Amino acid sequence: MMNQQTIHVVHEKRGCSPLAIVLAGCGTVLLLGIISIVVVVFLGYRWTVQKADEFATKYEAKGYQHVSGQMIEENQPIDSPRVYTAQVVIIREDVEADIAIMSQSAEIHGTVHGDIDFLGQLLVIHPDAVVTGNIRVEMGQVIQIQGTVEGEVTGSWQVLNWPGKPAPDDADDPSGGSDDAADDAPDVAADDAPDVAAEVEPEEESAVDAASPAGL
Repeated sequence: MMNQQTIHVVHEKRGCSPLAIVLAGCGTVLLLGIISIVVVVFLGYRWTVQKADEFATKYEAKGYQHVSGQMIEENQPIDSPRVYTAQVVIIREDVEADIAIMSQSAEIHGTVHGDIDFLGQLLVIHPDAVVTGNIRVEMGQVIQIQGTVEGEVTGSWQVLNWPGKPAPDDADDPSGGSDDAADDAPDVAADDAPDVAAEVEPEEESAVDAASPAGL
């Protein structure tokens, strides 16, 4: 009778290797990062949509026509007030009314016979453009005025590039350039007059003294 031998197989238990632990940790961090980005983008999108709705509603209550889209390009004259909410707005023709724009970028090429209200990142008034009214900016980043703005530019922005900005009128300046000139003139006259008189009087006296013996 053959002897039966029992063979016991011992399975060695191994834990996760350091590399696996590092990869698992990196994967978790990456997943959390992606989730955070998605949440931020979603909240930013909701805020933008809400802000656009508020902006449009504000001007619709004033009788503006609401125009929305990703990219809006106006190639026809505009004869009524409009409020734009879009990524990009380009106005190529003349506008016979006030307009309001909320966009990342906006370009004005024609003549706007009215005011412009702008909320966004970049507003460009091109060299051939004219704005007869005022430009009011809210939360702007870069405002480039290469054309003509007959009114005022007010509001909040980070950079205002306006090479042809008109100089302030002296008539509107409370200090007034003419007042400075008037203040300087008496001082100069008062300082110089005594010196001139002092130089002239001795010459006149000496001339009289020299003429007196000849008359006798």
